[in-house]
Amino acid sequence: MTKTNTKKRCELTKLWPLASGTWSPDLHGTGFILSQTANQHGPSSVLQRDDLSALLQAGCVLDVPQAMFPPEFKFCPRSGKALQLAPQTATGISWVPPFGAAPLAPRASRAVRGLRQAAMAIKLTRQDQRRADTDPDASLGLPPPGDYEYFSTPAGSRAAVLLALDPAKGLLYLLLPTSKRWELLEHDGGGLLAESRCARSDWRCELAVDGLRSLLFLPTESGLACLSPDAASLGFEVDYIGDAPAIGAPLQFGEQVWAPLRLADGGIRFVSASVSGEAGAQVDLPATSTGVSALGALHAPLADGRTALWPCDNGQLLLRKQASGALVASFQAWPAGVQPSFEFGSPYLSRDGSLWQLCFDTQHDSYIYLQLGVDKSERASALAPRLCSGSFNFRFATKFKSEPWLEPEHGDDGGSDEVVLPLLESTSSVAVLGLKLETTAGLADLLRSSERMRAVLVLDDASSQTAFHMLVVAEPWRLRVFIHAGLLWAYHPLLSRLDGWTLQP
Repeated sequence: MTKTNTKKRCELTKLWPLASGTWSPDLHGTGFILSQTANQHGPSSVLQRDDLSALLQAGCVLDVPQAMFPPEFKFCPRSGKALQLAPQTATGISWVPPFGAAPLAPRASRAVRGLRQAAMAIKLTRQDQRRADTDPDASLGLPPPGDYEYFSTPAGSRAAVLLALDPAKGLLYLLLPTSKRWELLEHDGGGLLAESRCARSDWRCELAVDGLRSLLFLPTESGLACLSPDAASLGFEVDYIGDAPAIGAPLQFGEQVWAPLRLADGGIRFVSASVSGEAGAQVDLPATSTGVSALGALHAPLADGRTALWPCDNGQLLLRKQASGALVASFQAWPAGVQPSFEFGSPYLSRDGSLWQLCFDTQHDSYIYLQLGVDKSERASALAPRLCSGSFNFRFATKFKSEPWLEPEHGDDGGSDEVVLPLLESTSSVAVLGLKLETTAGLADLLRSSERMRAVLVLDDASSQTAFHMLVVAEPWRLRVFIHAGLLWAYHPLLSRLDGWTLQP
């Protein structure tokens, strides 16, 4: 064999380690074959060529469209022909369930984290033409029966993929982008993802994105799970921090992700992880500390630059940063006669950055708002409860940014039979997604009802309230909305499909 032929043979058989994965030339065809994924796993044999190509945004040549080329290539190495490349996808835009919080950043924002606030803008196309009785712009089939939270994020892939997680079962599915089939992701070591016992209304998670890699931080019975999905191998890697059940959801506080675990002796241990999934500091709250044995259920956590707190049935579980930088854990019981009313949505974030929890004062038989995360809580009396998403609250079907304990100065809407239940608010487009219902019952009675009811999905922005979808289902407030591939999607565990509406770019 001549030196030229030997060199050519070596070029044809060598491996190409690239950001999208490790590739090798197809000795029996024109293109390349993926040997290892970006996460260093073998690609799944279950994946069809079109699905794999879409996940990787692989290139091709017009005369051999079935051949794949690494997405980093612009020309065919053999023929020199220009490759047809997939449109570039903004992989940095990810949806973090349940409310679309921004993915983790190495340097934490000082803004409050944990409210029902989406980081993305929510603006429908053709908004002035939308009606509640018109068809959605798109529909998708559901994963196998379950109760899911949805992620849109890279998973060792150039394109953001749609993942569906059933936390109570520890099952994670991937929607194949071309065949539109849901495939179960399997643990690379043959194990399972640990389940979560957090109530679904209080479940949340965190997500870090680094290039093509995503890391999910999940509360599980085995501790704080740090899970990295790998779409091309239909698998995932997971590590657990803490080796004890997570009793509350994780959230970013400072530079770390924190979660409270219940130890065997009854104490609480806060464990942490870096944005890359490395175990960090721990803070213990011994079982002998006042109130720790009777926390009750932990609800969705909140954090600002100084304090992380997990509201509980019986008080607040706190993690505070001291002037020295040290972290101190404590428990603070609710004042005597005060019962929190978590069913009305998120705490209220006031203009000065204070958080207020709606409560019922049994001693005065009235609702109040109680300031959270401080030693001496202020109170504000309220004539009636408001449904809140964070910065906004609703009195019947009208949106307000003022304090929810203030009554409107003008007008009388006390006879209204319509209410809006806010699902989430967009901090960038000053809009709230909610469900409008007709009812003659009080809010508390409505939220306790298990009857099927008609609900209309509305987008309430700075200029109008637009109705664009209608559903009839029990407990419509269990609806989850998420953004993927430029569409707003709606999911309810009792419905048979996902419906989507196109968003303005």
